[in-house]
Amino acid sequence: MEVEFKVNSHDAIPQEILSLTSTNKISKKAITKTMYNDLYQDYTCSCIIRVARELFALLPIDSLIVHACDDFVDSATGHNYDDTVVSVKFGRREFLSINFNNIDPSDAIENFNHEMDFQKLKGFSPVGRLKF
Repeated sequence: MEVEFKVNSHDAIPQEILSLTSTNKISKKAITKTMYNDLYQDYTCSCIIRVARELFALLPIDSLIVHACDDFVDSATGHNYDDTVVSVKFGRREFLSINFNNIDPSDAIENFNHEMDFQKLKGFSPVGRLKF
């Protein structure tokens, strides 16, 4: 089985961080680019794992490819377009052997055949899709 979903990172990941000052006032400041990108990567990988868990629980399939897509801006035209940011192939037996309570989502994806181009300062770049 092969499935694709839209990450919608702009709606899911905060642009600001709240903290409490020494005078017990709330301070709001913009999130750093690296912090945003770390959250973006973990959020995307968490969604991929969730989709895979749901499908393996629901269907009697032995393998699954999950494609995560998100928005990019074409610098030549200024228009938005969707492209694949992560593509992962899971085998049922290997996937279900994971202790999901103790994983880092981004690290867990590394255990499987995957396509992901991620840099802390740049974020995701489009990648090719895995095939069966």
